[in-house]
Amino acid sequence: MRLLAPLTTLTFLNLMSRRNILIKEGSALEGLTRVNTILFDKTGTLTLEQPRVGNIYSCNGLSEDVLLAYAAAAQNRQNHPVARAILSAAEELNLTLPETEEGQYEIGYGITVFLDNQEVKIGSGRLMKNQGIDIPDEIKSVQKDCDFQGYSLVMVAVGGELNGIRTIK
Repeated sequence: MRLLAPLTTLTFLNLMSRRNILIKEGSALEGLTRVNTILFDKTGTLTLEQPRVGNIYSCNGLSEDVLLAYAAAAQNRQNHPVARAILSAAEELNLTLPETEEGQYEIGYGITVFLDNQEVKIGSGRLMKNQGIDIPDEIKSVQKDCDFQGYSLVMVAVGGELNGIRTIK
């Protein structure tokens, strides 16, 4: 019984992502029991039915195009809405994606792949924290602003060092 609830939850999160329903955090699901009103703003996700890449913030020397190419290459075999947004942005810029070796995907955290003989992690702040990757103060500031605006963040770390983030609107 202890395994049944988490496994069922993961199964349904996976099924929902295949139907373009994206759950940002588990606490959002827990809070649904207290919701009595839902308000929607029209930022494009509801009207366009697909999230899109917003701003890209680079740190530690990688260019925005390289960050996007790495993220797109890592997400190339994924089918969730955020992966499609990243791949679409890379396609619009005609970026050449590097070859990836087999990756390890963790639902709700992100993916780890090897690109250009380097370990690349693409995912949430939780993934970076769990992997012991420091988030620079400049990125923490951007992270607070994006959280306040309701944007999702996708972080890119290469070789154990955070190199940038992308907002998903």
